[in-house]
Amino acid sequence: MMCLNRVDAILTGRHVGQYLVRENYPGMFVPIKPSFSSTPAYFVFSTKDQFKPLISQFDSVLIEMMVDGCCKKVFDAYAK
Repeated sequence: MMCLNRVDAILTGRHVGQYLVRENYPGMFVPIKPSFSSTPAYFVFSTKDQFKPLISQFDSVLIEMMVDGCCKKVFDAYAK
């Protein structure tokens, strides 16, 4: 719809929007500055007994990825 000039704006998170424009519509859209707001995102896990080990495993791997720079590499690959 954007390419057909049927919409003038889209509302999306900054990083997702930058990625979509860069990959699909280079040079066609610009962000509004300042952005409207920033909202943190959260992971939610079930507290059922069978899933409880996933919480500590996820935390451990995420911390490891943050320490070794893997998170930043993934983020930079999509956000810049």
